[in-house]
Amino acid sequence: MSKIAEYKKNFIETRVSDEKDLNADEPLISEGISHIGKYISDMDIAIPDAVHGIFDKIDRPILIICDDNIEYANNAFLKTLGYNDIQKVLHEKFLKFVSQDDWNFIAENIGDILTGNGMMELRMLNANYKVIKMSFDTVYLEDTMHFCFILMGRPVEVKVSANAMMYDEQVGLPKFYLYEYSVQSAIDYENHKDPSLKRNKIAVCGIAIKNFTALKNDGQSEFVMQRIAEKLLLSLNKLYTVAVGSKYQFWILMPDMKNDVEIIQEVEKIQAILNQPVANTFAHYDVSVAIGVSIYPDTAQSAKKLISQSEMAIRQALKDQKSKVVYFGMI
Repeated sequence: MSKIAEYKKNFIETRVSDEKDLNADEPLISEGISHIGKYISDMDIAIPDAVHGIFDKIDRPILIICDDNIEYANNAFLKTLGYNDIQKVLHEKFLKFVSQDDWNFIAENIGDILTGNGMMELRMLNANYKVIKMSFDTVYLEDTMHFCFILMGRPVEVKVSANAMMYDEQVGLPKFYLYEYSVQSAIDYENHKDPSLKRNKIAVCGIAIKNFTALKNDGQSEFVMQRIAEKLLLSLNKLYTVAVGSKYQFWILMPDMKNDVEIIQEVEKIQAILNQPVANTFAHYDVSVAIGVSIYPDTAQSAKKLISQSEMAIRQALKDQKSKVVYFGMI
């Protein structure tokens, strides 16, 4: 967000149009915008005190950003992103609530958007670090001391598609119940093979990110999950199923394994992928993982049992400070 502050000097001569792009059904917005610049410039009064009575009655999410920080958020914004406590939003960096994929867009276009009172589409992060696409009407507030602007969100339509029910919106991978179904399907295939054909082994691999809480607190969990998902999909056998979990972050199904040696080699490849730092243009993030593996038909012959065994192996691996792999039955 520091890049946005660089644009402040370009906006000093810009004036806010009192009525431009306002919703005719919401005269209170017009009234608030026409006076808020004066409140900020001429009065010794906090921004929330000046606008709370006006903006908090409106259903559109509204933010006031000053010098990179959120100085006001109305109830509609908190509700849209799933926050119950205003203190978790107030005075926080605005970019904390924006997907990193949009950071460069903001830095490069904020000047043109604000000087034209234009619209800005952003991928916002809700309280659960899920992405919500939001469209904002923008108004620049003239103030020689601070760089301030208002974002007025348009209504967010929540659509639950069949695809959204089966795939995680954050990383685009199958959800856990689809993974469990895939494991059972692979087992059924092996169980019903012609007796003359050799049964192959199936590896169920669960992955827990040990420092996930720290990444989440830093606002980086979504970015890290997306990049890891991409690396796994691009690097592993296309016949494997990579999914997101409920208790643990990732699950991988490896069917048609010839023997234990091949399974160990594939798990080592996964571990090598996960041990690589996840980087963007601003920083890199180290990831520590615990991996638990169970193998069909050695330890179980049902999906639920194999997954349960992998979870036990993960819990054992989590006890180690470093990244570690535990194979169930070898604990």
